[in-house]
Amino acid sequence: MRKYINDAHLAKKMGKTRRERFAIFLDLLKLRIKRRLARAKGEECEVDLLGYEVSGFSYSALDFLFREVFLSGEYFFETSSTKPVILDCGANIGMSVLYFKYLFPDATIVAFEPNPNTFRLLKQNVAANGLRDVELHEIAATDREGEISFFVSSDPGTLVGSTRSDRGGNVELKTQAGRLSKYIQAQQKIDLIKIDVEGSELNIVNELIESSTLRKAEQYIIEYHHRINNDPSRLADFLKQFEMNGYDYNLKASFRKPGDFQDVLIHFYRETSVRSRRRAPHD
Repeated sequence: MRKYINDAHLAKKMGKTRRERFAIFLDLLKLRIKRRLARAKGEECEVDLLGYEVSGFSYSALDFLFREVFLSGEYFFETSSTKPVILDCGANIGMSVLYFKYLFPDATIVAFEPNPNTFRLLKQNVAANGLRDVELHEIAATDREGEISFFVSSDPGTLVGSTRSDRGGNVELKTQAGRLSKYIQAQQKIDLIKIDVEGSELNIVNELIESSTLRKAEQYIIEYHHRINNDPSRLADFLKQFEMNGYDYNLKASFRKPGDFQDVLIHFYRETSVRSRRRAPHD
């Protein structure tokens, strides 16, 4: 019973209208029931969430992604544009794409996902919901061109994949890579670049600086992976690169003890974009 009460509190906290709060609670309840009744944990499934038809590798994975992307507010951003341009690096099965379209139905989204198993569901979720102005690329948006190694776990429904073997898993895939700067240069303006690439974010940002394309985006939301396998701390240098290019930022992170690996969510923004921002209305 406590879990359902917590879901009700979460829906009340995250929903902006009574209708939205009720819809969120029903979707959370639906996922709990489907998770309990699922015959196999790794069986692909489909569920309706806030009006979207979403396919995933399991109800547990869908429940996690729905809470992380839609309900946590971590990818929420404001802009003065009603038709923002968004680059989504590490789109996974497309929950973030659906979220951005939920916020901004007229947004143009360019999404990148190198894992072929995950890309299949990303493509399926975009098509099933008739999303317009969404461009999909089955590549790793990174700092180089050509074929690279991409590592995942033996579970085909994994939510983690990386160009780093110590982060992604023990299964090596060959995939195509492309410089993110090339896709930035193809856009006249960019409102947001979201980057969740499991440890490759530092290389990407360094290349954006070298190619003089970092400043083209008004905002970035980056999941920075701090001290993967006890890597030397580089967060200060990472932040400094943005500071030197006119960005301010907010950070979100938690840890249990000193020395822990941390996922640090960083929202970079320009002061001008914050002063002129306007939130798009919900349905």
